[in-house]
Amino acid sequence: ATDDLAGARESLESACEVLEALRRLDTPAGAALLTKRGNFKIHADETEAALADFARAQEALLAAEQVDTRLFADVLASRAVAHARDGLLEEAVAGFEASLAVLERLDQVRTPQGSRVLQNLGIAYGDRGDSEKADATLGLAKEILLEIEELQETYGQGAFQEHVVEED
Repeated sequence: ATDDLAGARESLESACEVLEALRRLDTPAGAALLTKRGNFKIHADETEAALADFARAQEALLAAEQVDTRLFADVLASRAVAHARDGLLEEAVAGFEASLAVLERLDQVRTPQGSRVLQNLGIAYGDRGDSEKADATLGLAKEILLEIEELQETYGQGAFQEHVVEED
């Protein structure tokens, strides 16, 4: 499994290098790659490097006026995860709330992505000591997960195909 992760990370690095050489890393497609690479860096405890990837991805999406997209919500949530791992709970909460706001504007809260954001936000609220908000947020996340499970049982696993990358 470790070799698979190393191979996946190498592939992401190579893809980013190619897009950089083509001057396409600062596009929505590049932002998607940067976000995936940043998530790998979080798991490797390279938080500073991950935050740099997320910042660049966010800048690319802002420049392309792609702020009301699921990808932008994903970038915001990924940055928030990095902040939470560093113990920066106020920044984490603000990031998860911003991600959730994007998903609300897109009517995408009751999706697997929305549920993940709510779970992380609930955990951050709890870590911050706000148990009332944590319980309510985690309760909503659980409700959404149960709805998704029911839909998948009825319509199959493909009922919620998530494609975070939007075309540029």
